[in-house]
Amino acid sequence: MAEPAIDEGAVVTALRAGEETSFRDLVMQYHGALVRLARVNVGSPAEAEEAATNIWRQVIRDIG
Repeated sequence: MAEPAIDEGAVVTALRAGEETSFRDLVMQYHGALVRLARVNVGSPAEAEEAATNIWRQVIRDIG
């Protein structure tokens, strides 16, 4: 079953307001796909996980 579509504007607004649950929900929904995408471009699962973590950090910096 497909995940329900999220209101991206509402998520960005919530993240800018510092709502941690919004960030957690975003990570829960997209982290697996992000790691799989990173895995295509790096040498190991550990590197893919690190790349995904770095991307989430960048998301936090860019949203704020």
